[in-house]
Amino acid sequence: MQTFSPGSEVGAMALAEDGTLYVLSGTRLWSYDGAWHETTTFGASWHHTMAIDDAGQVWLAGENRITRWDGSDAIEVDWGAEPRSDRDADPPGPESWVQVLASGVDSDMWAVTGRWDPFAGPEEETALIHFEADGFTRIDVPADAFTWAAAIEVAPDGSVWIATGDRLLRYDGAWRYYSMDDQPPLTSGRSLAIGPAGEVWAAANDGILRNEGGEWRRFGPGDFAGLADRAEGDYWVASGADGSIWGGLGCNAFHLVSDEWLPLPAVPNAPEYCYSVTTTVDAAGSLWMSPSFSAVYRWLGDEWQRLAGIYSLNDFAVGDDGEVWMVDHDGINRVVDGDRVPVLAGVPVSEIVTSDAGEVWAAGGRWDEEVDGLWHFDGAVWSLTRRGSTIHSLTRGPNGGAWGLVIRSDGGTNLIDLAIGNTRFVAESTLDGGLAIAPDGTVWLGGEGRLYRVDPL
Repeated sequence: MQTFSPGSEVGAMALAEDGTLYVLSGTRLWSYDGAWHETTTFGASWHHTMAIDDAGQVWLAGENRITRWDGSDAIEVDWGAEPRSDRDADPPGPESWVQVLASGVDSDMWAVTGRWDPFAGPEEETALIHFEADGFTRIDVPADAFTWAAAIEVAPDGSVWIATGDRLLRYDGAWRYYSMDDQPPLTSGRSLAIGPAGEVWAAANDGILRNEGGEWRRFGPGDFAGLADRAEGDYWVASGADGSIWGGLGCNAFHLVSDEWLPLPAVPNAPEYCYSVTTTVDAAGSLWMSPSFSAVYRWLGDEWQRLAGIYSLNDFAVGDDGEVWMVDHDGINRVVDGDRVPVLAGVPVSEIVTSDAGEVWAAGGRWDEEVDGLWHFDGAVWSLTRRGSTIHSLTRGPNGGAWGLVIRSDGGTNLIDLAIGNTRFVAESTLDGGLAIAPDGTVWLGGEGRLYRVDPL
């Protein structure tokens, strides 16, 4: 059972047709094909939604950026976004915001965009963007339709379905609303799925809805065994390419068989308060779930497999000797016989890295001058080597050494060799979106919503 963690939070995940799982954690995109791989970082931009197109490219969106990862490069996608404005201004200026993404049926991609404020009135602009090989098309959304989209799905016939706060919408060249008059009560739509026959599934606060042949059916707490007396959290629904339908409430997962929701065993070590989950279904019909952003689990048919995460885990590292180190806001820990054993308590640490010399380096926040800074383990003793240091983005270089970024007093960024303390200028600005060093010594950095490349070391 793996306890590897791709980061402190799982923001979104999606499965490619070849079975590769992609997980977005903070500014990092990870892939899982039996082992975890960090593919790239995306700087400071907050990506919160993702989808995979027919070519296997991963699309991610957050704030006013759409980025496409083609397997080697992160490419910013033009969608005609307006310039960012000061949301703290009075009155606040308009801001473009990408709300949700979904892949289409013909190597295309769809997105809903609008303003940053989900509580803005209907006068705020919202649009449906259609990306094709030769560019994009902006499709105006009727002014009274909605302001904020919670989910988007594309049916096999190419029609686009959008879930909003109080209604469903369909676009197939023309807009069609499903409002209170022609569907069961729908409060705060949460997620959408398309079933094997093209039927539309929607999850909301009130239950899970199915639209088949124009007829609606609602599944409420009474349809999910054991939920009638503890119906807390958000409903969700997901579908697989094999025709399977999954749904549930918070961490309580169910599999739909012959219109009956069959409960799955409880997720092991689930967070005490599990109100929301991120889900996806692979080509074989296995459900993948991340409850309350704490870990990634896969349903194997008879048990849950925990693939990543330990609740509150910030980072981990494995030494050349197989020693596993984990850090969280309570301190530094090592793994002994599968158990986490604290070795340095009371030290709020966010990152850790090992070198081929058997040394371990850890960097934390800046809350307490007595314990914050860069910590070093020489194989026997932990010591605070740079008190109050602004070192972050720890990583291991191709030569086995440990590296990081340090923020200078003037706000610029230097690369630092942790073992000897030598620094190298890399930028006049503050870059805090991650660090990676390629086998040829090329340095990659993230910051300001972009990726930067520096000549080899």
